[in-house]
Amino acid sequence: MIEKGQTTSNDIVYEWIIVEDFTEEELGRFSKAHAIPLDLYALNKESDISYYNALDTDHHGQLNVLHLPVWEKKRYGTIQQANSTVTFVYSEELVVCVLSGLDSQWMADQLKSHTSPHHAMVETINLLYNDVEDRLLLLKQSIEDLMKEAKEKADRDVLLNVTDLEQELVFFSRRIDDFDETISRWSEDSIILNTTQTSEREIIALRIKKSQYNSHLYKDLIESTSGLLSDSIDNKLNSIMEFLESVALVISIPTLIFSLFGMNTGGLVGRQSPFGTVVVIAGSLLLGIVMALYLKRKDYM
Repeated sequence: MIEKGQTTSNDIVYEWIIVEDFTEEELGRFSKAHAIPLDLYALNKESDISYYNALDTDHHGQLNVLHLPVWEKKRYGTIQQANSTVTFVYSEELVVCVLSGLDSQWMADQLKSHTSPHHAMVETINLLYNDVEDRLLLLKQSIEDLMKEAKEKADRDVLLNVTDLEQELVFFSRRIDDFDETISRWSEDSIILNTTQTSEREIIALRIKKSQYNSHLYKDLIESTSGLLSDSIDNKLNSIMEFLESVALVISIPTLIFSLFGMNTGGLVGRQSPFGTVVVIAGSLLLGIVMALYLKRKDYM
């Protein structure tokens, strides 16, 4: 489906086109008809990374491209591809918007409602960062909860949760960095400088910096939490091993005495006495208790 329109501002007529629900053949014909030297179909299906480039054409002069994948909030930190994509191909007086999964009516409203259709790119970026910032708030709460759990207990469930969150933040921070590079290059484009306001670009730059800062900060926090949890588990394991070794030492004393009196040789004192068994048991228990008290006093048990 193709929708076309015009916006007039300061005696300049801007044309805009929305393309959606397309096949590869249809988009190929459209690109050829509008002299766009780019495989728009392949680019629009790229749903992992953003893209910006400037093209020199005979028909349009300078023709620039901005491609943005858009994830749902919960999928930003997963290995899954983006739910939808939007590709803007634009010159001074033309904006072509190729949509895959995004609301075409919303995009049409943005193209119509501003002094130039180039503002639709600004609104799309702001929409994208609304979801990014909402996801960052959820990640912040998850990190705070995990840090609290890690301090209270160190078990397998907490470790698995920390690992999952750490993995999510790796994906999330990489995607934020990708957006930062692409949109920073886009904001320096001469066409964008002429068709958008400085305040709008500054707001976007601030949102990018804030999101990038928070994503890296949260990544560092969860890594430190993971280290704390690992140290807590190691400490707990060391305490358990220390206790077991102490118990084994206490038991070894009676075991040694019983072994001596169980030998098939004669000559041991008290071996033939009717009270020998009681004396051996009592002596073994006494020595075991003394060893246990000693280890307890040394905080080994």
